Amino acid sequence: GFNSSLNRRVLVLQDGRDLAIAFLGSQEWNGLPQPLEDVGRLEMVRGPGSALYGANAFSGVVNITTPTAREVLGTKVTLAGGELETFRGDVRHASVFGGDRFGFRVNAGYNRSDTYTRSRTLRNGTSLQEEYAPATNEPIPPTVEVRPLNGQTTEPLTGAPLGEREPLQNVYGSARLDYYLNNGAVLSADGGGARVENEVFVTGIGRVQVLKALKPYARLALAHDRYNIFGFWNSRTSLDPQYSLVSGQPLEERSDIFHIEGQQNWNFQADRGRIVYGASYRNTRVNTSGTLMDPVNDDRSDDYYSGYGQVEYRLTSQLRVVAAGRVDDGTLFKAQFSPKGALVFSPNEAHSFRFTVNRAFQTPNYS
Repeated sequence: GFNSSLNRRVLVLQDGRDLAIAFLGSQEWNGLPQPLEDVGRLEMVRGPGSALYGANAFSGVVNITTPTAREVLGTKVTLAGGELETFRGDVRHASVFGGDRFGFRVNAGYNRSDTYTRSRTLRNGTSLQEEYAPATNEPIPPTVEVRPLNGQTTEPLTGAPLGEREPLQNVYGSARLDYYLNNGAVLSADGGGARVENEVFVTGIGRVQVLKALKPYARLALAHDRYNIFGFWNSRTSLDPQYSLVSGQPLEERSDIFHIEGQQNWNFQADRGRIVYGASYRNTRVNTSGTLMDPVNDDRSDDYYSGYGQVEYRLTSQLRVVAAGRVDDGTLFKAQFSPKGALVFSPNEAHSFRFTVNRAFQTPNYS
C-alpha cells in the first residue's frame, strides 16, 4: 500500500485523527504539524481492519500517538541537513504547572528540500523515457505535460525545461494543553497547522502540483483506561491554485472534516474477557469552485455514521478468541458490515500465532 504517492489503502490516524485529506482520501505527508521523530508511538496493524477502524482500513492501519507534556518535559532544538539541499529546523518545549495538574507542549518548525520530481514538457514526449531509462528496460509510453514545475519555464521549440525548480517547503506548528484528572483520565486540547508548497501528487487526471495550501486542525479529547471521547476538525485550503501539469488548468479546493467519536471498554469474568464498543459521526464538506467537480455535485456536505464492538475472551492461559463487527453508512456509499474473527495462541509472552478472518471496505473519494 505504500508504493504510490497517493495511498488510500492504509488508514493513518494520529491521536484518533484521520490524516487523509478529504478530496483524495490520502495522506499529505509533507504537511504534518510535527516532525516525524516527535510522534511518540507508532503502531502498524496489518491486514484489513474495518471491523474496528472503519472505512479505508483496507490493507492496514498506521496508528500514531503523540506524547503528553509529562512524557517530553524540557526544550528540544533540532537542526538537520542532507542530500537534495535539505534543511530542517524545529523547536519543541513542554512543561507542567498548577501542581503538575496541567501540562502544555508547543512546537514549531520549517523544512525545505529539492525534489526528485522532474518536468515532463519535451514536445517529442521523451521526458518520462529519459527519466526512467537508467532504472528499467520496459517500454515507456510518450508523455507530454504542458506546464513545467513551479519556478521553471520551457524552451519554445523543444519544450525543454529551463531554470530551477522551486523547493518543497513546509512551515508548521502545533500546541497541546493537558489536564490530568484524579481518576487517571487526561483532558486534552490541541491544534495547529501546516503550510505546504510545491508538492506533486500523481492522481487520476495525471500529476498535480500544489503551489501553496494551508492545513489547520483542532482536536479535543477525554481519554481514560475505560473510555475515550474525542472530536476533531481538519481543514485544507488552496491559498494558490493547484495546477494540473497535463492540462495546465488551475484547480481550487476547500475542504473541512468534522468528526466526533466515543468508545468504552470493560472486563468481565475476572478479566478473562474484554468488551470494546463505540460509535462515531463524521461530516465532510468539499468545494472545488467547479474546477475539480461538476458544479451540480460541487460545494457539498456528506455524512458518515458508524457503530462497532469487539469481544475478546481468554479460553485458556495461552488461547484467546476475538470477535468484532462494525456497521458503517453514509451519503457516498451503501451500508457496510465489516466482521472480524480471530484465534490467538500465545505459548509465551514473546510469541503469538494468529488465525484471523477480516473484511474491509474502501469509500469512493471525491475525485
